[in-house]
Amino acid sequence: MEEHIVRQVERPVRSAHSHLTARELQVMELVERGMKNKDIGDELGIRTGTVKIHLKHIFEKTGIRGRYGLALSGLKEKGLLMPAVM
Repeated sequence: MEEHIVRQVERPVRSAHSHLTARELQVMELVERGMKNKDIGDELGIRTGTVKIHLKHIFEKTGIRGRYGLALSGLKEKGLLMPAVM
């Protein structure tokens, strides 16, 4: 194999979610666990409206639409869900 191809594969993969705040990452993790906004708010000690704002920012920053897409993205990133083979 050519050396430039091997070097390209060896590069560390940058997380698609690295530009999220610490709180947004917490909210995303709880969404991945299937928690509802109210439960997320209770867990983090914030209001449900604040959870919605964090989700809005997460969706804007990642380009992911909806809770389901967010959960699937997180599971794929963690290697817990394999991409579909066509």
